[in-house]
Amino acid sequence: KISLSLINQLLEIEKMESGVITLALDAINSQTIYNKAYESIAALADNRKVKIAYTGTNVEFVGDLDRLVQVQINLLANALNYTEQGTKITVRSELRQELNGASSVRISVTDQGNGIAADKLGQVFDRFRQLDPSDKKAKAGSGLGLAICKAIVEAHNGTIGVTSSVGIGSTFWYQIPID
Repeated sequence: KISLSLINQLLEIEKMESGVITLALDAINSQTIYNKAYESIAALADNRKVKIAYTGTNVEFVGDLDRLVQVQINLLANALNYTEQGTKITVRSELRQELNGASSVRISVTDQGNGIAADKLGQVFDRFRQLDPSDKKAKAGSGLGLAICKAIVEAHNGTIGVTSSVGIGSTFWYQIPID
């Protein structure tokens, strides 16, 4: 049985990857992205007894607020899914200056979860990939969330990535050019 939610996610990612979806670009900032995402995820964090903290610089840039909030919610939900009770998730926003003079905003979500094995890092943004479906603590999903995040970030001409250490945790980040 295929759920309507799964069908909608598939349609959404197909549209994004084919360039059919246009972004509603406007002046936004990283603090607003965090605040809106946190509103959606706060009850879940409280239930899991996980503290979510925001740190860094409030960076202003042009982007699609709703789409980037969707990215942020997904990254936070994944972090909550793989994090033990009583731990902390940190969201960090920073202004980055590249060697070529270009500026970008980088927003990262760091958890204290299980971490991801090095040989799996290259697959986490692929469709229908889940980090470890055998992990009984983690709730099964469609395996499309991170692929959708990647499509949204790339539609903003940005990049998305992850660093991780098994047993220590993971940092998922995305970076959007400001210029």
